Amino acid sequence: MRGGVTGAPYIGNNKIMMHIACASDEGYLPHCATMLLSLLEHNCSKEVTVHFMHGPLMSSQLLDKLISMIRGCGASINCLEIDDDAVAGLQTRAGVAGVMWYRVFLPELLPKHDRIVYLDVDLLVMDSLQEIWEMELGNAYAAAVPNVFEPERANHAINLGMKRQSDYFNSGLLVLNLAALRRYQLSKKILAIARESGDELEWQDQDPLNIAFDGNWKRLHPRWNCQNSLYFYDYADAQFGKKVVRESIDHPAIVHFEGPAYKKPWHRLCKHPHQSTYLYYRQKTPWSDVVLMGDTLKNRLLRILPHKLLMYGVGLRMRMLNWFRTRNKSQSVQNGY
Repeated sequence: MRGGVTGAPYIGNNKIMMHIACASDEGYLPHCATMLLSLLEHNCSKEVTVHFMHGPLMSSQLLDKLISMIRGCGASINCLEIDDDAVAGLQTRAGVAGVMWYRVFLPELLPKHDRIVYLDVDLLVMDSLQEIWEMELGNAYAAAVPNVFEPERANHAINLGMKRQSDYFNSGLLVLNLAALRRYQLSKKILAIARESGDELEWQDQDPLNIAFDGNWKRLHPRWNCQNSLYFYDYADAQFGKKVVRESIDHPAIVHFEGPAYKKPWHRLCKHPHQSTYLYYRQKTPWSDVVLMGDTLKNRLLRILPHKLLMYGVGLRMRMLNWFRTRNKSQSVQNGY
């Protein structure tokens, strides 16, 4: 359907069949396949339906590879094509494009579905998701894990106009109450916020979701979205407590490699303890030939450094680059370019 979203409706609506949603373009498809394979190996595949969202330019050959992998594991897959016009005018991040917005359309894409578990592609599923699939949502729009903020972003949610900093969630894992989202037309609200304020927001997709949900979501234990900060930074201890952080990293249900490219398990600089787990599942997908990003002699040498020193050096370089970009942009505006 031109200017909208298309796709067959889901089959059934019961707690026996678990419905999972994810989205990807061609570039991230190998990572998406890796995430899905980890999901299917930790859950009964015959009781899983994957709702895979993609754009109109997705290669049919690549799509067939993913479909064959999912069906070969015994699960079902429902492919949902999102028209480019549906995401026109929305702010995007480099390398992600309109794919980041596809989840906003889920309430309308699956009109008979009451809930769905949405998963980002930079995740690994390490346990059964049955507990969060069956959890009581009530009138909450979603269930999620609070976002872990760096100290310099300690007032991020407040600056967005939200009531409390603690009301802000990380959107990598969402148990979405589709019935409530449809009832209150949240898709329209999220898109309106994104189109009106997108260029002013730091996280163009996650911020509008949080603003629209306005704290009306259920908090999950951080093991359900074990973010990088739990492994590497002590400010996660201050937010969740050392005991909860230890429980999460010792028994993660979902590992989330969130953040910039060098923190992803497919990058040479990644020092995450579960990078090897990602490579294990990746090699079992149709995209088994892994060539790590940033695989240079310089990065191989840098990776030898202790993590804190490595991250400080990489972070300092990124801050300097951002400063130069901002400075050059400001000068261009002043000069009338």
